[in-house]
Amino acid sequence: MRSLKQANPKDIELIPEKINSVSTVWVIILFTGGCVYSSAIQMGNVFGVGLPVALILSIFFSLLVWYGMWMLRCAIGEARKDNSAAIWKKLAGKYEFIPCALIAVACAGNIIYLYYMIHQFFSLFISLVSPIQTPSQSYSLPALISMNHPKSKNEISIIQSNSFLYQKFTDQAAKISDKSITTSYSEKTKMTIREFFTDYFIVSFLASLIVLPGVLMKQDVRYFSVIALIKIFVVALMIIFELYNLIETGISPEVATLSASFNGIIASLDTLMTVFALTIFYFPIIGQLKNLTLNRIDKVNRWSIASIAFIDILFGVLQHLDQGPNYTSGFIFSMYQPGSRIQIIMVFLSLILSLLTLPMMFYPMIQVILGAVYVIYPFPSETWCLTGLGVSIICIFLGKLDINAFLILFFIVGFFSAILSYLFPVMYYFSAVKNPPIIHIIGCICMILMFILYCFAHISNFFGFFL
Repeated sequence: MRSLKQANPKDIELIPEKINSVSTVWVIILFTGGCVYSSAIQMGNVFGVGLPVALILSIFFSLLVWYGMWMLRCAIGEARKDNSAAIWKKLAGKYEFIPCALIAVACAGNIIYLYYMIHQFFSLFISLVSPIQTPSQSYSLPALISMNHPKSKNEISIIQSNSFLYQKFTDQAAKISDKSITTSYSEKTKMTIREFFTDYFIVSFLASLIVLPGVLMKQDVRYFSVIALIKIFVVALMIIFELYNLIETGISPEVATLSASFNGIIASLDTLMTVFALTIFYFPIIGQLKNLTLNRIDKVNRWSIASIAFIDILFGVLQHLDQGPNYTSGFIFSMYQPGSRIQIIMVFLSLILSLLTLPMMFYPMIQVILGAVYVIYPFPSETWCLTGLGVSIICIFLGKLDINAFLILFFIVGFFSAILSYLFPVMYYFSAVKNPPIIHIIGCICMILMFILYCFAHISNFFGFFL
Protein backbone atom coordinates (compact mmCIF):
# COMPACT_ATOMS: atom_id res chain seq x y z
CA MET A 1 0.00 0.00 0.00
CA ARG A 2 1.39 3.33 -1.04
CA SER A 3 1.96 5.69 1.87
CA LEU A 4 0.24 9.02 1.80
CA LYS A 5 2.43 12.05 1.33
CA GLN A 6 2.55 14.49 4.18
CA ALA A 7 0.76 17.77 3.58
CA ASN A 8 2.91 20.77 2.80
CA PRO A 9 3.06 22.92 5.99
CA LYS A 10 2.54 26.01 3.84
CA ASP A 11 -0.82 24.63 2.66
CA ILE A 12 -2.26 24.09 6.15
CA GLU A 13 -5.11 26.46 7.01
CA LEU A 14 -3.93 28.93 9.67
CA ILE A 15 -7.25 30.21 11.03
CA PRO A 16 -10.91 29.21 10.55
CA GLU A 17 -12.46 30.67 7.42
CA LYS A 18 -14.51 33.80 8.07
CA ILE A 19 -18.04 34.41 6.85
CA ASN A 20 -18.02 36.15 3.46
CA SER A 21 -14.27 35.60 3.03
CA VAL A 22 -13.00 36.22 -0.49
CA SER A 23 -10.72 34.55 -3.02
CA THR A 24 -7.07 35.31 -3.70
CA VAL A 25 -7.96 37.42 -6.75
CA TRP A 26 -10.31 39.63 -4.75
CA VAL A 27 -7.75 40.14 -1.98
CA ILE A 28 -5.21 41.25 -4.62
CA ILE A 29 -7.84 43.66 -6.00
CA LEU A 30 -8.44 44.96 -2.47
CA PHE A 31 -4.74 45.63 -1.91
CA THR A 32 -4.29 47.25 -5.33
CA GLY A 33 -7.42 49.39 -5.12
CA GLY A 34 -6.76 50.34 -1.52
CA CYS A 35 -3.16 51.43 -1.99
CA VAL A 36 -3.26 53.21 -5.36
CA TYR A 37 -4.02 56.84 -4.56
CA SER A 38 -1.02 59.12 -4.11
CA SER A 39 0.76 57.68 -7.15
CA ALA A 40 -2.09 58.66 -9.46
CA ILE A 41 -1.89 62.27 -8.31
CA GLN A 42 1.79 62.97 -7.67
CA MET A 43 4.05 60.12 -8.82
CA GLY A 44 5.55 62.42 -11.46
CA ASN A 45 7.48 64.17 -8.67
CA VAL A 46 9.59 61.07 -8.16
CA PHE A 47 10.54 60.90 -11.83
CA GLY A 48 11.82 64.46 -11.76
CA VAL A 49 15.19 62.94 -10.81
CA GLY A 50 15.35 61.21 -14.21
CA LEU A 51 13.94 57.94 -15.54
CA PRO A 52 16.79 55.56 -14.60
CA VAL A 53 17.16 56.81 -11.03
CA ALA A 54 13.39 56.98 -10.49
CA LEU A 55 12.90 53.44 -11.83
CA ILE A 56 15.64 52.09 -9.55
CA LEU A 57 14.14 53.87 -6.52
CA SER A 58 10.61 52.68 -7.34
CA ILE A 59 11.67 49.05 -7.81
CA PHE A 60 13.79 49.19 -4.65
CA PHE A 61 10.88 50.49 -2.57
CA SER A 62 8.59 47.85 -4.09
CA LEU A 63 10.99 45.09 -3.03
CA LEU A 64 11.37 46.67 0.41
CA VAL A 65 7.60 46.72 0.96
CA TRP A 66 7.35 43.14 -0.33
CA TYR A 67 9.97 42.10 2.22
CA GLY A 68 7.99 43.87 4.95
CA MET A 69 4.84 42.00 3.87
CA TRP A 70 6.77 38.73 4.10
CA MET A 71 7.76 39.59 7.69
CA LEU A 72 4.12 40.21 8.61
CA ARG A 73 3.19 36.93 6.93
CA CYS A 74 5.68 35.16 9.24
CA ALA A 75 3.92 36.70 12.24
CA ILE A 76 0.52 35.48 11.00
CA GLY A 77 1.91 31.98 10.47
CA GLU A 78 3.43 31.81 13.95
CA ALA A 79 0.52 33.34 15.88
CA ARG A 80 -2.27 31.87 13.71
CA LYS A 81 -4.16 35.14 14.15
CA ASP A 82 -5.02 37.90 11.68
CA ASN A 83 -5.68 40.81 14.04
CA SER A 84 -2.72 43.10 14.83
CA ALA A 85 -3.54 43.26 18.56
CA ALA A 86 -4.18 39.51 18.83
CA ILE A 87 -0.95 38.66 16.97
CA TRP A 88 1.13 40.98 19.14
CA LYS A 89 -0.47 39.68 22.34
CA LYS A 90 0.15 36.07 21.29
CA LEU A 91 3.78 36.68 20.29
CA ALA A 92 4.93 39.43 22.66
CA GLY A 93 2.57 38.73 25.55
CA LYS A 94 1.74 42.34 26.44
CA TYR A 95 1.50 45.93 25.23
CA GLU A 96 -0.93 45.05 22.42
CA PHE A 97 -2.03 48.69 22.44
CA ILE A 98 1.28 49.66 20.74
CA PRO A 99 0.50 48.36 17.21
CA CYS A 100 -3.12 49.45 17.60
CA ALA A 101 -2.07 53.00 18.46
CA LEU A 102 0.36 53.17 15.52
CA ILE A 103 -2.26 52.04 13.00
CA ALA A 104 -4.99 54.23 14.53
CA VAL A 105 -2.89 57.43 14.38
CA ALA A 106 -1.75 56.72 10.79
CA CYS A 107 -5.32 55.98 9.67
CA ALA A 108 -6.69 59.06 11.44
CA GLY A 109 -4.08 61.25 9.73
CA ASN A 110 -5.01 59.84 6.33
CA ILE A 111 -8.74 60.29 7.00
CA ILE A 112 -8.25 63.94 8.00
CA TYR A 113 -6.10 64.48 4.92
CA LEU A 114 -8.73 62.87 2.65
CA TYR A 115 -11.55 65.04 4.02
CA TYR A 116 -9.39 68.09 3.32
CA MET A 117 -8.53 66.89 -0.18
CA ILE A 118 -12.13 66.05 -1.06
CA HIS A 119 -13.17 69.57 -0.12
CA GLN A 120 -10.32 71.15 -2.08
CA PHE A 121 -10.86 69.01 -5.18
CA PHE A 122 -14.62 69.59 -5.12
CA SER A 123 -14.20 73.36 -4.73
CA LEU A 124 -11.63 73.42 -7.52
CA PHE A 125 -13.85 71.35 -9.81
CA ILE A 126 -16.83 73.66 -9.24
CA SER A 127 -14.73 76.77 -9.88
CA LEU A 128 -13.40 75.30 -13.14
CA VAL A 129 -16.81 74.20 -14.39
CA SER A 130 -18.58 77.43 -13.41
CA PRO A 131 -16.68 80.75 -13.56
CA ILE A 132 -18.61 82.51 -10.78
CA GLN A 133 -16.41 83.11 -7.76
CA THR A 134 -16.95 85.11 -4.60
CA PRO A 135 -14.32 87.59 -3.40
CA SER A 136 -14.04 85.75 -0.08
CA GLN A 137 -13.15 82.43 -1.65
CA SER A 138 -9.64 81.41 -2.49
CA TYR A 139 -8.97 77.96 -3.87
CA SER A 140 -5.38 78.58 -4.85
CA LEU A 141 -4.18 75.30 -3.34
CA PRO A 142 -0.64 76.38 -2.45
CA ALA A 143 -1.32 74.96 1.02
CA LEU A 144 -2.63 71.76 -0.49
CA ILE A 145 0.51 71.44 -2.59
CA SER A 146 2.78 72.09 0.37
CA MET A 147 0.95 69.49 2.45
CA ASN A 148 2.13 66.63 0.27
CA HIS A 149 5.60 68.07 0.02
CA PRO A 150 5.96 70.58 2.85
CA LYS A 151 8.05 73.48 1.63
CA SER A 152 10.04 76.29 3.12
CA LYS A 153 8.32 79.67 3.39
CA ASN A 154 10.29 80.98 0.44
CA GLU A 155 9.28 78.07 -1.75
CA ILE A 156 5.61 78.44 -0.80
CA SER A 157 5.78 82.07 -1.90
CA ILE A 158 7.33 80.94 -5.20
CA ILE A 159 4.54 78.41 -5.68
CA GLN A 160 1.97 81.11 -4.99
CA SER A 161 3.53 83.48 -7.49
CA ASN A 162 3.85 80.90 -10.27
CA SER A 163 1.02 78.43 -9.77
CA PHE A 164 -1.63 78.89 -12.43
CA LEU A 165 -4.21 77.82 -9.83
CA TYR A 166 -3.20 80.59 -7.47
CA GLN A 167 -3.13 83.17 -10.25
CA LYS A 168 -6.40 81.99 -11.79
CA PHE A 169 -8.44 82.24 -8.63
CA THR A 170 -6.80 85.41 -7.34
CA ASP A 171 -7.49 87.16 -10.67
CA GLN A 172 -11.03 85.82 -10.76
CA ALA A 173 -11.76 87.12 -7.28
CA ALA A 174 -10.39 90.55 -8.24
CA LYS A 175 -12.58 90.71 -11.36
CA ILE A 176 -15.68 89.85 -9.38
CA SER A 177 -14.79 92.42 -6.75
CA ASP A 178 -14.63 95.11 -9.47
CA LYS A 179 -18.03 94.09 -10.81
CA SER A 180 -19.67 93.66 -7.41
CA ILE A 181 -21.66 96.91 -7.76
CA THR A 182 -23.43 95.70 -10.91
CA THR A 183 -23.89 92.11 -9.74
CA SER A 184 -27.52 91.13 -10.22
CA TYR A 185 -29.66 89.56 -7.56
CA SER A 186 -29.65 86.21 -9.39
CA GLU A 187 -25.85 86.18 -9.59
CA LYS A 188 -25.59 86.94 -5.88
CA THR A 189 -28.01 84.09 -5.21
CA LYS A 190 -25.86 81.72 -7.27
CA MET A 191 -22.75 82.80 -5.38
CA THR A 192 -24.52 82.28 -2.05
CA ILE A 193 -25.60 78.78 -3.10
CA ARG A 194 -22.07 77.98 -4.21
CA GLU A 195 -20.59 79.22 -0.95
CA PHE A 196 -22.99 76.95 0.91
CA PHE A 197 -22.29 73.81 -1.11
CA THR A 198 -18.53 74.35 -1.15
CA ASP A 199 -18.37 74.87 2.61
CA TYR A 200 -15.93 72.41 4.18
CA PHE A 201 -18.42 70.93 6.64
CA ILE A 202 -21.16 70.54 4.02
CA VAL A 203 -18.79 68.82 1.57
CA SER A 204 -17.41 66.55 4.32
CA PHE A 205 -20.93 65.65 5.49
CA LEU A 206 -22.06 64.81 1.95
CA ALA A 207 -18.90 62.77 1.33
CA SER A 208 -19.54 60.79 4.53
CA LEU A 209 -23.19 60.29 3.60
CA ILE A 210 -22.19 58.84 0.22
CA VAL A 211 -19.38 56.44 1.12
CA LEU A 212 -19.54 55.63 4.85
CA PRO A 213 -22.86 53.73 5.26
CA GLY A 214 -21.31 50.67 3.62
CA VAL A 215 -18.48 50.75 6.18
CA LEU A 216 -20.69 51.27 9.21
CA MET A 217 -23.28 48.62 8.35
CA LYS A 218 -20.96 45.73 7.46
CA GLN A 219 -17.70 44.40 8.91
CA ASP A 220 -16.61 42.21 5.99
CA VAL A 221 -14.84 43.36 2.84
CA ARG A 222 -17.59 42.86 0.26
CA TYR A 223 -18.29 46.60 0.15
CA PHE A 224 -14.58 47.35 -0.09
CA SER A 225 -14.20 44.87 -2.94
CA VAL A 226 -16.63 46.95 -4.98
CA ILE A 227 -14.94 50.21 -3.93
CA ALA A 228 -11.50 48.82 -4.84
CA LEU A 229 -12.74 47.68 -8.25
CA ILE A 230 -14.21 51.13 -8.98
CA LYS A 231 -10.94 52.77 -7.86
CA ILE A 232 -8.97 50.59 -10.27
CA PHE A 233 -11.39 51.62 -13.04
CA VAL A 234 -10.90 55.32 -12.18
CA VAL A 235 -7.12 54.83 -12.17
CA ALA A 236 -7.36 53.15 -15.59
CA LEU A 237 -9.30 56.17 -16.90
CA MET A 238 -6.63 58.53 -15.58
CA ILE A 239 -3.93 56.50 -17.33
CA ILE A 240 -5.91 56.54 -20.59
CA PHE A 241 -6.39 60.32 -20.45
CA GLU A 242 -2.72 60.85 -19.59
CA LEU A 243 -1.70 58.67 -22.51
CA TYR A 244 -4.12 60.49 -24.82
CA ASN A 245 -2.74 63.88 -23.78
CA LEU A 246 0.83 62.63 -24.28
CA ILE A 247 -0.02 61.47 -27.81
CA GLU A 248 -1.69 64.80 -28.58
CA THR A 249 1.05 67.07 -27.21
CA GLY A 250 4.09 64.84 -27.71
CA ILE A 251 6.95 64.07 -25.35
CA SER A 252 8.32 67.07 -23.49
CA PRO A 253 11.62 68.24 -25.06
CA GLU A 254 12.94 68.81 -21.54
CA VAL A 255 12.74 65.14 -20.55
CA ALA A 256 16.04 64.30 -18.89
CA THR A 257 17.51 60.83 -18.89
CA LEU A 258 19.67 61.77 -15.92
CA SER A 259 18.72 64.82 -13.88
CA ALA A 260 19.32 63.47 -10.39
CA SER A 261 20.22 65.88 -7.63
CA PHE A 262 20.59 65.40 -3.91
CA ASN A 263 17.55 67.51 -3.01
CA GLY A 264 15.52 65.80 -5.77
CA ILE A 265 16.32 62.34 -4.41
CA ILE A 266 15.47 63.46 -0.86
CA ALA A 267 12.07 64.74 -2.04
CA SER A 268 11.50 61.51 -3.98
CA LEU A 269 12.12 59.38 -0.88
CA ASP A 270 9.40 61.27 0.97
CA THR A 271 6.92 60.70 -1.87
CA LEU A 272 7.78 57.04 -2.35
CA MET A 273 7.07 56.22 1.29
CA THR A 274 3.57 57.64 0.87
CA VAL A 275 3.01 55.85 -2.42
CA PHE A 276 4.05 52.43 -1.12
CA ALA A 277 2.32 52.67 2.29
CA LEU A 278 0.71 49.24 2.33
CA THR A 279 1.03 48.11 5.92
CA ILE A 280 -2.08 49.92 7.19
CA PHE A 281 -4.28 47.57 5.18
CA TYR A 282 -2.27 44.37 5.58
CA PHE A 283 -3.80 42.50 8.53
CA PRO A 284 -7.44 43.59 7.97
CA ILE A 285 -7.38 42.59 4.29
CA ILE A 286 -5.27 39.43 4.49
CA GLY A 287 -7.57 38.15 7.26
CA GLN A 288 -10.46 38.06 4.77
CA LEU A 289 -8.64 35.56 2.54
CA LYS A 290 -10.51 32.32 1.96
CA ASN A 291 -8.55 29.24 3.12
CA LEU A 292 -5.79 31.31 4.73
CA THR A 293 -2.49 29.46 4.19
CA LEU A 294 1.12 30.61 3.91
CA ASN A 295 1.24 29.74 0.20
CA ARG A 296 -1.89 31.77 -0.51
CA ILE A 297 -0.52 34.70 1.49
CA ASP A 298 2.73 34.53 -0.52
CA LYS A 299 0.74 34.61 -3.76
CA VAL A 300 -1.24 37.63 -2.58
CA ASN A 301 1.96 39.42 -1.52
CA ARG A 302 3.68 38.84 -4.87
CA TRP A 303 0.83 39.86 -7.13
CA SER A 304 -0.32 42.78 -4.99
CA ILE A 305 3.07 44.47 -4.87
CA ALA A 306 3.65 43.73 -8.57
CA SER A 307 0.31 45.35 -9.51
CA ILE A 308 0.86 48.39 -7.31
CA ALA A 309 4.45 48.88 -8.52
CA PHE A 310 3.37 48.59 -12.17
CA ILE A 311 0.62 51.21 -11.78
CA ASP A 312 2.85 53.57 -9.78
CA ILE A 313 5.72 53.37 -12.27
CA LEU A 314 3.36 53.78 -15.23
CA PHE A 315 1.92 56.97 -13.73
CA GLY A 316 5.39 58.31 -13.01
CA VAL A 317 6.71 57.60 -16.51
CA LEU A 318 3.68 59.17 -18.25
CA GLN A 319 3.74 62.29 -16.09
CA HIS A 320 7.50 62.66 -16.58
CA LEU A 321 7.31 62.22 -20.37
CA ASP A 322 4.58 64.85 -20.50
CA GLN A 323 6.26 67.47 -18.32
CA GLY A 324 9.88 66.44 -17.89
CA PRO A 325 11.75 67.73 -14.84
CA ASN A 326 9.39 70.73 -14.61
CA TYR A 327 6.68 68.63 -12.93
CA THR A 328 7.15 69.95 -9.39
CA SER A 329 3.76 71.14 -8.10
CA GLY A 330 2.78 67.68 -6.95
CA PHE A 331 -0.64 67.32 -8.60
CA ILE A 332 -1.51 65.65 -11.86
CA PHE A 333 -3.98 68.29 -13.05
CA SER A 334 -1.33 71.02 -12.89
CA MET A 335 0.25 69.44 -16.00
CA TYR A 336 -2.52 70.62 -18.29
CA GLN A 337 -3.66 73.88 -19.83
CA PRO A 338 -5.60 75.93 -17.24
CA GLY A 339 -9.34 75.45 -17.65
CA SER A 340 -8.93 72.88 -20.42
CA ARG A 341 -11.27 69.91 -20.73
CA ILE A 342 -8.54 67.41 -19.87
CA GLN A 343 -7.69 69.36 -16.72
CA ILE A 344 -11.32 69.44 -15.57
CA ILE A 345 -11.58 65.68 -16.16
CA MET A 346 -8.42 65.02 -14.15
CA VAL A 347 -9.61 67.18 -11.24
CA PHE A 348 -12.93 65.30 -11.26
CA LEU A 349 -11.21 61.90 -11.33
CA SER A 350 -8.89 63.01 -8.50
CA LEU A 351 -12.00 63.96 -6.51
CA ILE A 352 -13.61 60.55 -7.13
CA LEU A 353 -10.37 58.78 -6.23
CA SER A 354 -10.15 60.69 -2.93
CA LEU A 355 -13.81 59.98 -2.18
CA LEU A 356 -13.39 56.24 -2.78
CA THR A 357 -10.19 56.06 -0.71
CA LEU A 358 -11.91 57.56 2.35
CA PRO A 359 -14.00 54.51 3.39
CA MET A 360 -11.05 52.16 2.91
CA MET A 361 -9.19 54.00 5.69
CA PHE A 362 -12.07 53.57 8.13
CA TYR A 363 -12.01 49.77 8.09
CA PRO A 364 -8.51 49.27 9.60
CA MET A 365 -9.07 52.26 11.90
CA ILE A 366 -12.23 50.84 13.49
CA GLN A 367 -10.83 47.31 13.54
CA VAL A 368 -7.70 48.19 15.53
CA ILE A 369 -9.66 50.31 18.01
CA LEU A 370 -12.15 47.53 18.74
CA GLY A 371 -9.53 44.79 18.36
CA ALA A 372 -7.71 46.18 21.39
CA VAL A 373 -10.91 45.82 23.45
CA TYR A 374 -12.76 42.77 22.09
CA VAL A 375 -11.46 39.25 21.54
CA ILE A 376 -14.51 38.17 19.53
CA TYR A 377 -15.14 38.65 15.82
CA PRO A 378 -17.30 40.06 14.36
CA PHE A 379 -17.51 42.94 16.79
CA PRO A 380 -20.89 44.10 18.16
CA SER A 381 -22.58 45.87 15.24
CA GLU A 382 -23.79 48.87 17.30
CA THR A 383 -20.31 49.41 18.73
CA TRP A 384 -18.77 49.16 15.25
CA CYS A 385 -21.20 51.74 13.84
CA LEU A 386 -20.85 54.21 16.73
CA THR A 387 -17.05 53.95 16.65
CA GLY A 388 -17.05 54.75 12.93
CA LEU A 389 -19.35 57.74 13.44
CA GLY A 390 -17.16 59.04 16.26
CA VAL A 391 -14.01 58.71 14.15
CA SER A 392 -15.71 60.53 11.26
CA ILE A 393 -16.87 63.47 13.40
CA ILE A 394 -13.50 63.93 15.11
CA CYS A 395 -11.55 63.75 11.83
CA ILE A 396 -13.89 66.20 10.08
CA PHE A 397 -13.37 68.81 12.79
CA LEU A 398 -9.60 68.25 12.86
CA GLY A 399 -9.59 68.80 9.09
CA LYS A 400 -10.72 72.37 9.73
CA LEU A 401 -7.58 73.24 11.66
CA ASP A 402 -5.56 76.33 10.83
CA ILE A 403 -3.33 75.46 7.86
CA ASN A 404 -0.13 75.79 9.91
CA ALA A 405 -1.47 73.45 12.60
CA PHE A 406 -2.70 71.13 9.86
CA LEU A 407 0.75 70.95 8.25
CA ILE A 408 2.35 70.20 11.61
CA LEU A 409 -0.22 67.47 12.25
CA PHE A 410 0.42 65.92 8.85
CA PHE A 411 4.17 66.18 9.43
CA ILE A 412 3.84 64.21 12.68
CA VAL A 413 1.53 61.60 11.14
CA GLY A 414 4.20 60.98 8.48
CA PHE A 415 6.45 59.48 11.15
CA PHE A 416 3.72 57.08 12.25
CA SER A 417 3.24 55.96 8.65
CA ALA A 418 6.99 55.41 8.36
CA ILE A 419 7.01 53.35 11.55
CA LEU A 420 4.26 51.17 10.06
CA SER A 421 6.16 50.75 6.80
CA TYR A 422 9.65 50.00 8.17
CA LEU A 423 9.65 49.25 11.91
CA PHE A 424 6.25 47.56 12.24
CA PRO A 425 7.25 44.49 10.15
CA VAL A 426 10.57 44.21 12.02
CA MET A 427 8.78 44.28 15.38
CA TYR A 428 6.42 41.50 14.35
CA TYR A 429 9.14 39.43 12.71
CA PHE A 430 11.40 39.39 15.77
CA SER A 431 8.39 38.56 17.92
CA ALA A 432 7.56 35.60 15.68
CA VAL A 433 11.08 34.30 14.93
CA LYS A 434 13.28 34.03 18.00
CA ASN A 435 16.48 32.94 16.19
CA PRO A 436 16.32 34.49 12.71
CA PRO A 437 18.93 33.65 10.04
CA ILE A 438 21.74 36.17 9.59
CA ILE A 439 20.38 37.20 6.17
CA HIS A 440 17.12 38.36 7.75
CA ILE A 441 18.93 40.11 10.58
CA ILE A 442 20.72 42.12 7.88
CA GLY A 443 17.36 42.69 6.17
CA CYS A 444 15.86 44.02 9.40
CA ILE A 445 18.84 46.35 9.86
CA CYS A 446 18.24 47.66 6.33
CA MET A 447 14.57 48.33 7.19
CA ILE A 448 15.63 50.28 10.28
CA LEU A 449 18.16 52.27 8.23
CA MET A 450 15.42 53.07 5.70
CA PHE A 451 13.28 54.41 8.52
CA ILE A 452 16.14 56.68 9.62
CA LEU A 453 16.68 57.80 6.01
CA TYR A 454 12.98 58.54 5.61
CA CYS A 455 12.96 60.62 8.81
CA PHE A 456 15.89 62.62 7.44
CA ALA A 457 14.08 63.16 4.11
CA HIS A 458 10.77 64.01 5.80
CA ILE A 459 12.33 66.58 8.13
CA SER A 460 14.43 68.06 5.30
CA ASN A 461 11.39 68.47 3.05
CA PHE A 462 9.27 69.99 5.78
CA PHE A 463 11.81 72.61 6.82
CA GLY A 464 13.25 73.09 3.32
CA PHE A 465 16.84 72.35 4.31
CA PHE A 466 17.96 71.31 0.81
CA LEU A 467 15.47 73.26 -1.33
